[in-house]
Amino acid sequence: MATRMASAAHSGVSKSRQAPAAASGSGGRNPDRNNGDRRGPGEGKVKKAKKKGQWCVFCRRWGHEAATCRVGTRVLAALVADCRNQEPPPPPPRPRDGQNRPRMVGPNSRERREERRRQQRLQQMQEQLQQLQIQAQEDEREQRVDAPQGEEKDTTREADHQ
Repeated sequence: MATRMASAAHSGVSKSRQAPAAASGSGGRNPDRNNGDRRGPGEGKVKKAKKKGQWCVFCRRWGHEAATCRVGTRVLAALVADCRNQEPPPPPPRPRDGQNRPRMVGPNSRERREERRRQQRLQQMQEQLQQLQIQAQEDEREQRVDAPQGEEKDTTREADHQ
């Protein structure tokens, strides 16, 4: 039991949970405002009426918005003027004379790369064309070797079939 009391004494959290904040038994809520109590207000208790209208941010009053506030327009105009004065002036435009160093004569890297690839494609096409020509010549030679020249026909097969 002594340990319980010591732990409760050291931790103020458990003590505050057990005891209500207000003596009315409302658990710390305001029973007559904004539905703080779950039940509606009893007899004679009236909820505080909410003010109608808008809240102005500039003059901090009810009844109008910041867009229609006469103080707000002055504040905004002063802010805009102040911002314009604080900005550094834009840098002067650069002259269009040219660069300090002369431009490189000849093609740049992109043009060199395109030219190299174009040459590679052309070389590949030429190699393929040469291979096709060589293959066609070999085919012609094989056909000449395979074709009989001046030999007599073999009629033994034809005689067997009849």
